[in-house]
Amino acid sequence: MGYSEVLCHICGVSFNIGRIRRSDEPRSAAWAGSGGRDDSFVDGGRNSHIGECHRDSGCMFTIREVVDASIGYTLDKRGKRAASESVDLRWGEDPIGIPSWSDDDTEYVYESSDGEEPLEYMSDEEMADQELGTLHDAKRELHGSGVSDNEHESNADYRPFWHRVLVEDRVARSVLQRSCESFPAWHRVLPPGSDPSGANTETTSKPRDEMFPLFYPTEDDGASEHGSDGSYTPRQEVGTHQERHDRLRHHILGKLGYHADDEHYVEHIAGTRCVNNRGYNGHNISAEELRGCLTSQCLIRKPPLGAMLRYRSDADDEAFERNGSFFLSGLSDHMPSRDYDSPSVYPHRHGCDRPHAENNFWEEEKAEEYAMPFHPACLEVYKRASRLEVGESDIEGLTDWWTVEADYDSFHALQREVRDPNVRECARQEWKHYGGTEYLAANPLFVPTLPALLEQALSSDPSFDARSGAFNISEQPAVEPISEDAFAVLPHELRMLILAELPSKDVANLRLASRTFRQLPIDFFHDLLLREMPWLWELWCDVPYSPWACTTAAELERSDKRYASASQAVRDYVRIVKEEMPELTSQMDEAATACQENIDLEAHHSHASAASRPATLPRDRTNWFILYTLITRHMQRGELKGLQNRRRIWDDCEEILRRIGKYRAQGVFPVQDVRAVVREAQERRRDEARRDAANKAAALRA
Repeated sequence: MGYSEVLCHICGVSFNIGRIRRSDEPRSAAWAGSGGRDDSFVDGGRNSHIGECHRDSGCMFTIREVVDASIGYTLDKRGKRAASESVDLRWGEDPIGIPSWSDDDTEYVYESSDGEEPLEYMSDEEMADQELGTLHDAKRELHGSGVSDNEHESNADYRPFWHRVLVEDRVARSVLQRSCESFPAWHRVLPPGSDPSGANTETTSKPRDEMFPLFYPTEDDGASEHGSDGSYTPRQEVGTHQERHDRLRHHILGKLGYHADDEHYVEHIAGTRCVNNRGYNGHNISAEELRGCLTSQCLIRKPPLGAMLRYRSDADDEAFERNGSFFLSGLSDHMPSRDYDSPSVYPHRHGCDRPHAENNFWEEEKAEEYAMPFHPACLEVYKRASRLEVGESDIEGLTDWWTVEADYDSFHALQREVRDPNVRECARQEWKHYGGTEYLAANPLFVPTLPALLEQALSSDPSFDARSGAFNISEQPAVEPISEDAFAVLPHELRMLILAELPSKDVANLRLASRTFRQLPIDFFHDLLLREMPWLWELWCDVPYSPWACTTAAELERSDKRYASASQAVRDYVRIVKEEMPELTSQMDEAATACQENIDLEAHHSHASAASRPATLPRDRTNWFILYTLITRHMQRGELKGLQNRRRIWDDCEEILRRIGKYRAQGVFPVQDVRAVVREAQERRRDEARRDAANKAAALRA
């Protein structure tokens, strides 16, 4: 089948969203959609399929991984090429520092020799100090002879020394950090105060990457047709057509600052005009706005009635899990290709560690095994849309709809005909991160700039009255209307009923046409917000978000490990004290119980706080006209991408609820036989294929 993405069944967007960080952001602000968030990045691969940034894009690159030093590292003759630091936390390795050189095209392979091994009677500190003293002496000799630091940097005699100090010898490296201010910047790979042994995690979580321009300004050889200003003056039109094409292509796109063979070891850094579509441009959307874009969860069908005797509810089950036919899986931060594997989730709930996430029921025999995938935030949007539509969170209707329409044709018809056009454009074999579509992946629950706007709409004036006029009308119009206003004779209640039937654009036109409607009460805009922005649930719903929608699998696992480590530390301490002083056994048992209760209480509060409650606005203290103006204005500017995405998902949820109602009216719901549904869908596809073939044959005969 090849690579094939599983999408969120509620909103239709991929779980494999990438982000390309800006040059002023830390590593944590970048991740590759295909690799999960931790320590991943969009690499330096370039082709027309993923987009090739031009040399005026402002893009840069940094080196994130290096070739194993025992194999060797190829230096680039054209400029600075080696990494400032490479850390791979996934494999638990110590930080590795590789110095940078800048001149020749030699290939350096470090090989240790017996003469370089420290003497047995010398301590590590003494050996490190001796070698650093040797370096100081050599540095003075070089300066005395007029040799520059840059020439010294390229001296191959010192490369083995720096490789051993910066890569292999932790003690020498720590001594170097205390003396590094007198040395040139090319070897300062670890900031002062770091501990490569792992005691200090700041250097591994926030490395100081050196950024390089993505392109060289000119060709490297002396016969370049590129001027120093980037202008293009063709030489003789010699060579094959392909050679001439390549020369022109270098002029248009620029000359890359790294070898094509090294593309997987470098990280692409976004400029303001970056067109790389393997991740969203960090200049266009913040990492905070993309919170949770990689996280998936599944609704899993409970076992058949015969096996239900083995099913037990968990303490953290939601009401629909206890009473319905589906339960929630744990969270996953990486959705693999459907033909490769199922997502690994944390925690393992009800014995499930890898739910079979699918948008389509491919095989009748596996119908009960398939699980419905979604973003946890999207399920929260659906719950609120359902609550407004039918008065409750209709999860049974959602899963029945998924079952009935989980065939290839139905799902892709929904993608093509109903969803946002940008979803159809981006949902290719791999998600395309086109500029202008960033809002599709923005978190719809946690919108960074929204709380400040809600705060601006609150009034602290004791005399504030929501029934007062929204507009400051202090001057009479310069020209009195010629004809009388027919609406003036209507009572206030009828005028409000007329306004309640009009969209905002018609209300604005009516205010221009009739002086009677020139002033409107502030409270009117509360009703207008409810009609036009029902997805702004801060107006009407204070139900807390599910804890699953407020975290990620990695955050949950780290939190659980932290509390488990604290509990283990208490147990170890108590065990040691009881072994040394048995007479304190009872006191230590009491103390251990109290400590464990505190740890459990802290863990409970931590998880409870994750169930964030959305902000709510008091109706009598909120200036609804100001809120309507702020929300409208900032959404038009593209400054509320999370709300823009919330509105899009809300529209999808309304369509889902409409279909649920239709199927219920037809007697299709509740679904009793899942395999029969799959079988009917397969037969329907075969009938459609036969009809299409017959129509084509008839057309050919005609």
